[in-house]
Amino acid sequence: MESGKFRTTREKSLAHEKFQVLQAISDIESGQVNSYFETAEAKNNLDKLIYQFYQAKNQVLLGNADKAKELFATVAHSNNDIYFVQKAREYLKEK
Repeated sequence: MESGKFRTTREKSLAHEKFQVLQAISDIESGQVNSYFETAEAKNNLDKLIYQFYQAKNQVLLGNADKAKELFATVAHSNNDIYFVQKAREYLKEK
C-alpha cells in the first residue's frame, strides 16, 4: 500500500486513529497538555494500560498530582515486564 492511499474506509479510519494517538503522545512527551487519552477508548488491555499511563502524564502537566498518582498507581500494579509499568513505578518512587 502506498503512503496516503487506503483500500478501505476502515483502513483510513485506523490510520487516522493511530495518528491521533501518536500526536497525543508526542504532545505529552514534549510537555504540552493533550486530552486525547481522557476520552479515547482502549481496544485491548495493553492499550488501556498505555492510555492510563498517558492520562497520568497529562494530569502531571495539568498540575493534578493526586489524580496523576492514582493513575500511575493503577498502571504500576500491572506486569512489571511492561515498559509503561516500570515508568509508572519510577514516577511513584520519585513522589
